[in-house]
Amino acid sequence: MECITIQHGEIRDNRTLDDLLKSGIEDLFVVDMDSIRSGAPNLKLYGNLSKYFELVVMNYPYRVPDLIDTFVSGASRVVISNDITDGLIREYLSVSDQLVMKYANNTACRAFSLLGGTMFLSNIEVNMIYSTLYAYGIRIQTNTAITKRDSQKIIILDHFPAEEFQ
Repeated sequence: MECITIQHGEIRDNRTLDDLLKSGIEDLFVVDMDSIRSGAPNLKLYGNLSKYFELVVMNYPYRVPDLIDTFVSGASRVVISNDITDGLIREYLSVSDQLVMKYANNTACRAFSLLGGTMFLSNIEVNMIYSTLYAYGIRIQTNTAITKRDSQKIIILDHFPAEEFQ
């Protein structure tokens, strides 16, 4: 799946909407660094992109209204941080089950899984039950030990800004 990064309200990496449209892709993974770093999601840009692509938006909303706004702006799935409380996870899952959590071996990920969350984003093997894994980084792409059951889907992200999430 193609991944783009938004920074300062624009697509970075010298790619334009025209470039993306010409590539023929249908699904797009969006990493919104403005929202992740300062809590300012680029909702209008999500809306524009969603006219052409099915969007998975990684913007780490820290409030329920931000999560709702992200879905209303065109996201099909939203990536949430693993640095949130169990109560907020519960609230988010009451809004939608189309949530993806950034994986870490921590209590938030365990709570997410126990509360019904089934999708993760990771660059390492996930030691939890999942339906979909968005995978990035050389470690996961070359790890032949990663196996999947028939009910699991692994989606490799191209151009994910892994250096931003070490």
